[in-house]
Amino acid sequence: MSPDDDTFWRNVVGKLRKKEGFCPPTPEEAEAAFDEAPSVELSEERLDSIVEAATSDGEEADWQEDEETSEAGQPVLYRKPGEGDSTAKKNEKDLEEEMLNDDPEEDET
Repeated sequence: MSPDDDTFWRNVVGKLRKKEGFCPPTPEEAEAAFDEAPSVELSEERLDSIVEAATSDGEEADWQEDEETSEAGQPVLYRKPGEGDSTAKKNEKDLEEEMLNDDPEEDET
């Protein structure tokens, strides 16, 4: 390809990525999205637990499993490099497919 072709395709790819949502938002877009987002009220206890988790060294973290984290399973999350685990690989593949096939419009309903 000629240098002009390369430049053209770089511009097209950048615009396509932006249109499909694969690029980070500009500061203005991020601020607009923040302003449009609904306000979520958190209890004082929940705020305290978030601050504690963020500022602690993590040794005594009181983690709570929710549906999303418990579905993933520990073999997927805590596998050492080189360890073979067919269940973990299947779970990992299923999660990857779920993420790739996730419909953002479906989540809004």
